[in-house]
Amino acid sequence: MLANKGTKDMSDPQTLREFLNYGFSNYPAKKYMLIIDDHGGGWRGACEDEQNGSGNLMTMVDMAAAIRQSLTSAGIDKFDVITFHACLMSMVEVAYELRNCANYLVASEFSMPMESVLGADMWLTELTGNPTMSGNELANAIPPAVYQAGQTKQKIVHMAATDLSKMQRLASKIDNFGTQLHTSAGDYWLEVLDAWINTHTTNYDDPANVDLREFAMKVKQEPNLQNINLIRYACDSVIAALNDAIEITNTNAPALPRGGLTIYMPYRTAMYEETNYGRLAFAQVGWAGFLNDFIGTIEQLLSNVITISGTITWAGHTLTHPYAFLDTSHSVYIYGILPTPASTSGAYTMQFQLNGTLEAYIEAWDDLDNDGSIDNDEPLGYYDANNNDQWDDMLNLQGGQTITNANIPLFLSRFKFTTRRLPEDSAIK
Repeated sequence: MLANKGTKDMSDPQTLREFLNYGFSNYPAKKYMLIIDDHGGGWRGACEDEQNGSGNLMTMVDMAAAIRQSLTSAGIDKFDVITFHACLMSMVEVAYELRNCANYLVASEFSMPMESVLGADMWLTELTGNPTMSGNELANAIPPAVYQAGQTKQKIVHMAATDLSKMQRLASKIDNFGTQLHTSAGDYWLEVLDAWINTHTTNYDDPANVDLREFAMKVKQEPNLQNINLIRYACDSVIAALNDAIEITNTNAPALPRGGLTIYMPYRTAMYEETNYGRLAFAQVGWAGFLNDFIGTIEQLLSNVITISGTITWAGHTLTHPYAFLDTSHSVYIYGILPTPASTSGAYTMQFQLNGTLEAYIEAWDDLDNDGSIDNDEPLGYYDANNNDQWDDMLNLQGGQTITNANIPLFLSRFKFTTRRLPEDSAIK
């Protein structure tokens, strides 16, 4: 024991300042690394103390201020490395807040195991064997050690090293990315949401965080957004700046690509901690303005979205090219709209925006010859909503409605089929 400091609130930035001042005064060095080991909450901060404090996290704003003050008092420019052995701290917002406090950030996008996976035995061995190694070399040595520790202990881990000198450039690209999504997405905001949904989230993540690289790549894959030059260029610029900033990113999570940094992107007002987020330095970049637009627009759109899902079956047969669709008539000719491919197992989900109401049957067929029309030898079926075995299930569909288990058994029919192009002013999108 070096000294008994008494009871301290470990979430108090003053405690952090005292610790740093003690270290600088008693252990002068040519290079410094700060390790913060506790609970983490991403941009919200880290280090809670349920015993001696309020149980709240030390905010990133307070943490960065405490670190900067101690560095200035000691006449030190920056830490070479700041490492978090804490959950969710490898975020754009965290890196941006600490950009004037250190040269490199080493942190995880994931919720971390409750036992240590820092792998210090490995990278400290490298450091003692090469005490003149640079901050860059040390930062790059830690993620592989965490990966190995995760493999050894059978824990899912992630760790990345970020060059904080590159954060200003990355922030400007993110600012433009948000601006282009806001100004150029036009009628395709549901594709922005689709990219958000299809960016991986697991029980290791905060559901309001997205992996920035994967999200930008998903936006580029959306059917209409990918054809808007300004959006595609903005995606490419973000990915390039991110790749430039990330020194190394390692994970042993199977099939979960991790670009190195997440970014805060809630899609509901209930998820958005607007006041606290607004205190961050990154909130001045412009992303916060995009979030307000994104959340407001998506909530409005979702209030009008209809989702219909179920399973198509054909007794005694294997499905080849099954489709679900809406039928707005019922005569010898079926006028089908919104044909939606189902999987070969028959599962389908039909989703569209509806302003107002629409009377329609929910039907399906298996397009055996894959020619886009129902032929006499191809099976057709309908959703028997009232379970009376009669084809009398015209539904009054309304925006915001969700219909699940709209299961459709197929049978051979003599109906003729044609698809109908929607007029430009259609209530369906």
